[in-house]
Amino acid sequence: MPKIADAVKNSEVLRKLGELPTLNTSDPVIKKFIDDSHKQLMTRLNKLPSRDKFDFVTESRVIKILSQDSSLDSRACARKINSVYGTSLHEEDILRVFRRSALSTMENRQKLFNWSDSVAEAFAQALISKTEKDFKAYKAKLPDRSEFHRRVVILTIYTKYSELNIYGDAETLEQFGNLYAKYFLFDFNELLATACNVRDARKKKTAQTELEQLKSALKKNEMEMADLQEDFEKRLEENRQNEMMDFFAGLNSNRYGNILDAVLSARQGIRELKRKGIVLPPEISGLFVLVNQMAQFIRDNEINPIMSIGMEREMTLAEVEACEYEGTPFKNYQETKRVKVISPGWFYKSKDIKISRPRLIECKDD
Repeated sequence: MPKIADAVKNSEVLRKLGELPTLNTSDPVIKKFIDDSHKQLMTRLNKLPSRDKFDFVTESRVIKILSQDSSLDSRACARKINSVYGTSLHEEDILRVFRRSALSTMENRQKLFNWSDSVAEAFAQALISKTEKDFKAYKAKLPDRSEFHRRVVILTIYTKYSELNIYGDAETLEQFGNLYAKYFLFDFNELLATACNVRDARKKKTAQTELEQLKSALKKNEMEMADLQEDFEKRLEENRQNEMMDFFAGLNSNRYGNILDAVLSARQGIRELKRKGIVLPPEISGLFVLVNQMAQFIRDNEINPIMSIGMEREMTLAEVEACEYEGTPFKNYQETKRVKVISPGWFYKSKDIKISRPRLIECKDD
């Protein structure tokens, strides 16, 4: 069975303090719920295409780590994941997950995981009490949420309540993307309804109710197939975008000398020379043509700078968190510091996707 001690440390501490309830696995209803949930999860796993099984693991682990401490920034999150899972992730790997999952700001992360914590605790209360009232209180926290939010919920539940993980299901769930996690959560909730003696879940079997259940199952399967097709097409488009993003991100990496920044600086320098009336030697005119053509290529692909190189401005910690910052630490979120932009950062305009972050340096007082 996979080792989960580090992954549930915070839950165990809170439980000792009496802040989290314990799921009694000796209770036959709770034991049956765990067993049936495991069977449903394995059924879902067997439907998962083999090519997808490791695409979502890093993203899922980020979610699980943040469900324990949503105050972690990208660097601290990378360190924590590497410590728990023995991986070698870098800060940029985590930032890529943050950008893809709308977790870029500390405020968004804390809001999301405060909500998922409350849902997880409502789940535990329902399973322990086995009452329809508590089940409905749990379900009331779930409506009008995206697939990603539902995935966060199920991962948070399995991270906070390690008793559910006797079969290693928390690790299996790491392989599920948003869509498969959403449908497993549907299965999970149906089993919870049964455990809580919800009236619709324990109707007496008649020919009519069995027909209704078959119709419902058919409708659910049709909806799932449509969602899977839509998800497949969406992921094809995302893969095309990611390939282009990786190409431009590579161009602006330290390994290749920050080519996007260099083209921007060279173009600005050429304009400044022309503005001053300086005649450019014909021997290097081809270089200037190359610079202009590269700049045009970047613009045609809708790649734009986020800030202006050399710009100085006052910024707060919340603003700086979206950049690479070199300087003295901020004391709090209200403090401002004067910073200078040494690299503008780049984004894909039509999709509003950040390719690389601006690099800032603190301005020192003379």
